[in-house]
Amino acid sequence: MYPSATEAVRVVKSGDVLLGGGFGLCGLPTTLFKALAKRKDDVKNLTGVSNNAGAGDRTAGMGELVVTGQFDSTRGSLEPRSNKILERKYLTGEIDIEFTPQGTLCERIRAAGAGIPAFYTPTGYSTSVQFGDVPSGFDDQGKVGCSGGASVDNAQPLRYPAPRDTRSFDGRPYILEEAIKGDVAFIRAWKVDEVGNAVFRYSANNFSGAMARSAKTTIVEAEEIVPVGSLDPNQIHLPGIYVHRIVQATTPKEIEYITTRQDDSSESRGPTNEARSRREMMARVGPFPRRPELAAADEYCTPYQRAAQELKDGCFVNLGIGIPTLIPSFLPQGRHIWMQSENGILGTGPFPTEDQVDADIVNAGKETVTLLPGASVFDSVESFSMIRGGHVDVAVLGAMEVSAKGDLANWIIPGKLVKGKVEPPKFRAVFDVDRKAGVLRLRELMPGATLEEVRAKTDAPFEVAAGVMESHVHSNADYRSTILKATPDDVVITFAKRTPFTRAKKGGLASLTSDQLLCSTLKEGLRFSGIAPGLVQDIVIGDRTCHSPSPCYEARAAALGAGFPETTPVQTVNRLCGSGLMAIRHVSDSIRSGDIDIGMAVGYESMSHHPRPTPSFHDARIHNNPSAVDCVKPMGWTSEMLALEYDVSRKRQDEYGLLSHMRAATAQREGRFETEIMPIAVGDPQAPVNVAQDDGIRHRVTAEQMSVARPAFEGIGDQRSTGLNSSQVTDGAAMMVLMRRGMAEELGFEILAKHVTTSVVGVSPRFMGVGPVEAIP
Repeated sequence: MYPSATEAVRVVKSGDVLLGGGFGLCGLPTTLFKALAKRKDDVKNLTGVSNNAGAGDRTAGMGELVVTGQFDSTRGSLEPRSNKILERKYLTGEIDIEFTPQGTLCERIRAAGAGIPAFYTPTGYSTSVQFGDVPSGFDDQGKVGCSGGASVDNAQPLRYPAPRDTRSFDGRPYILEEAIKGDVAFIRAWKVDEVGNAVFRYSANNFSGAMARSAKTTIVEAEEIVPVGSLDPNQIHLPGIYVHRIVQATTPKEIEYITTRQDDSSESRGPTNEARSRREMMARVGPFPRRPELAAADEYCTPYQRAAQELKDGCFVNLGIGIPTLIPSFLPQGRHIWMQSENGILGTGPFPTEDQVDADIVNAGKETVTLLPGASVFDSVESFSMIRGGHVDVAVLGAMEVSAKGDLANWIIPGKLVKGKVEPPKFRAVFDVDRKAGVLRLRELMPGATLEEVRAKTDAPFEVAAGVMESHVHSNADYRSTILKATPDDVVITFAKRTPFTRAKKGGLASLTSDQLLCSTLKEGLRFSGIAPGLVQDIVIGDRTCHSPSPCYEARAAALGAGFPETTPVQTVNRLCGSGLMAIRHVSDSIRSGDIDIGMAVGYESMSHHPRPTPSFHDARIHNNPSAVDCVKPMGWTSEMLALEYDVSRKRQDEYGLLSHMRAATAQREGRFETEIMPIAVGDPQAPVNVAQDDGIRHRVTAEQMSVARPAFEGIGDQRSTGLNSSQVTDGAAMMVLMRRGMAEELGFEILAKHVTTSVVGVSPRFMGVGPVEAIP
């Protein structure tokens, strides 16, 4: 225990290698650095090792010693452009800098503490790191720049780092990196007991533990010094064996970038508690609340808007600093990801409200954030083990330049000095990198971009993938203007109604056979839409089940029975649950191609008379393919598999099922469905009964009833699906009339909507219920 930082840092002597913990301003031992800066006259020629030296224009941490001139060299993942004093001293020969990728820096320090003199890593292979061709030191001619500032044109390189040795393991090339051993380490901890056991708080852990383990003498400044025995042994991050001197921290915590979101407390939420607050936070994630400064992002398509589409639900994602940190604001609604931040967070949440701001919870961009339920925190060693060990699904990085092989120049462009603010260019294209072939392959063009423009602006050679088209990801402004622009050839919807949806076997439409249901739907559709049967140039019918004897015969007969002339063709499509939507797509495509001007799309299903048949397969190749075998499994099985895969509990299904019934019951009582329903006559033709309402809504169901309902699919999965929390087995149909806009205007039909596009993807049969999530970009 030392009475002051001034006394503690007396161990530091000129020529020492000084290790400094901290990530930006988070966890920065500023008390110790300020004390050492006061010894500028007797402690010089230090070698500094840290993740950063200062914080932008703020002189902090090792930046204090840069200003006082106590360093003659530094090692780290430093960025001189963000520290003007360091940049000037580097270009004028006052300080040498050995640039080191952050993960390599972390491992070089850790290795020294573990007694490992060197190690192999693939990071940096075939780059300036391997070749050592980025200057570590300049002469003093950079002082002759404009207005006395540094000029790269005058500065001449004098020193370079040593090239790295290389070796291959299992066919992959690696470079040899030597460990970095320190004489003294400065770190900051949250709680430290009197024998040196230390506990760090959230992301303030970062480099501190590795620095402490790798120095001959470690000095820790403690926010709280507690008696021996006060710390739970399970909670200690740094054992006292690595700590040699302890002082009380006297400088306050600082935050590099305070980023907040609007407080939601103005809404009436009723009583709350911590658990509920965390659940509500989780519910709001995906997309994260939009950052205020991104309001202008609607002006054009941005890289982070497009990159957000690549992130799949549930994946682990590392987001680099800068542009990548903007991606969560553009995640599709309902998509959740686990964000890994290189400074030691897995489960980064949205920005905090003002009263939630915590200096010890920051992301890789040094911005204040929150933690999601289920988040974990750790040090930089653990963080880069996740990244380099291949445990992260996706990494999103910003870069100044990218080669045709996918090599990145993200902290320096060889042979160039980039100073000041770099204005990002407008986003024009998406490329795939084929690392084995060493080529770029153009995959998508952004709205308004042309192949000629991309070729002119891309120095690297690239191939063009087959079927390259404009991306489905548009800026909001461009996309709105594109789809709202009216042209005579637009595909528009002039009519859309449905029958009531009723329970199979027991509901209002159960007495109708499938041909009766379809014929009635077509007949009522003609009456409600007001279109003359002879004007319809094609009818496409989506058939959910395989009605006997054959759906194509039944569809044609029903159309003729409903009053369509023999000259009106009819076809059927079957994509199971998506059959009706496929009917719309087929009609829309026919209109767009110019084959027809008016078409009708229908979807129908009579589960009362044609429940799903279970096919049997005979080909051994099918039986030997697990996914093929899964194709015959019933939807109940798929439901249970999805519940297991995405951990959708029975309780959660019951809660949502109850909410769904309550919403539907309210909507039905208020008559909200009446305008979309075509009543269907059933029973005796002489005294028909009109079925005009959905009959599967449970108006009086309770949470208790939901919880005790028996499983619908016994013996499958965890039996989480019940008749009350699942969709009912239904009879019903729907119909839509689509036209070319010019024709609709000529005939005087009201235009309800414009059909733009339809997306179809394939997914594993085991989880086929997730199809719409994958199909919607």
